[in-house]
Amino acid sequence: MENKTFKIEDFPNDPFELRGKLFSCNIDERILSSTDYIKDKFPNKDRLYLCLEFMDYVYSDSFKGSFKEWDKHGGFPAIETGHQFDYAIKHAITGSYKAAFEHLRSCLELTVLTVYFSFEEHFFDGEDWLNMPGIDWKKAKQDERKWFDSLVDTPFFSKMLKVIKKDHRFDAFDTTYLWFEELKANYYKLSDYTHIKGYKMGTQSLNKGNSQFNNSRFHNININTLEEFLNTLIQTVENILVLIVLYNPIVLMELPLEEKFGINAPIGFILPGQSDLINQLIPNNYSRFFKDLKIEDLEILGLVDWVNSQVSLTDEQLQKQFEDFITPYSKE
Repeated sequence: MENKTFKIEDFPNDPFELRGKLFSCNIDERILSSTDYIKDKFPNKDRLYLCLEFMDYVYSDSFKGSFKEWDKHGGFPAIETGHQFDYAIKHAITGSYKAAFEHLRSCLELTVLTVYFSFEEHFFDGEDWLNMPGIDWKKAKQDERKWFDSLVDTPFFSKMLKVIKKDHRFDAFDTTYLWFEELKANYYKLSDYTHIKGYKMGTQSLNKGNSQFNNSRFHNININTLEEFLNTLIQTVENILVLIVLYNPIVLMELPLEEKFGINAPIGFILPGQSDLINQLIPNNYSRFFKDLKIEDLEILGLVDWVNSQVSLTDEQLQKQFEDFITPYSKE
């Protein structure tokens, strides 16, 4: 695809305006070149689109809604991950490859962080917290939310994994597949782009052939780098999926949530179409473990029994739910 030609006088003298102009040059052509490759030539297109569907429509619904977790982060990491994933793709299809890899790294790190918070010690932990003398509930909650309030650093990746691995499901999965080594390799590969591990991980190599004007550069598309990003995206989403399923395994199950709860399903449960997508995305080499998990895991069995034991809603109750939901909006 040929780029448009520009005269020197077309470019502004202001260094900020100049960079904006150079960044936007041929942006439609760059996007078209990238999306044409993805749709027509990328070898693993079908799985790539499944990954996007999971991240866009299932990911944020897959986290538990316990007090312990919401005290830690208020649901922020899942929402922020959606933004980071969106920007990863936008940067990739416009040729900002280093930024794309960095945003993808944040998606993995934020997911690990959310799971870590679910296992980290919390002031609710223990059987006698209601009887703790003189507890300052306001201060306790503030202490739990220090990360959310940007008052403490994000824990080191290795520290988070040590805490997560203590969970029995994660430990059993890692014993079978040595999965934590794969997860770390995925994260360290993304970190190599963030920290520019030599020439190969720098912009000069990732883009190749960027033209320069007054110490700023035109963007261009490098299909080899785009393909590497897309393959890394698939690997990263698969590891994110494993993290979520081991942490909240009920997402594997198709349950009659609409029949039992209408539009008020409990947080952390997902609809049948969403659970089907999760099961499709589980890598084949892990499928045996998760098939066994669905019929043996006590948390899954208990939650399935609880959902099935609920009385189905009547048509009148469903209609009332819907009316209660839309009433506030109809008054605006």
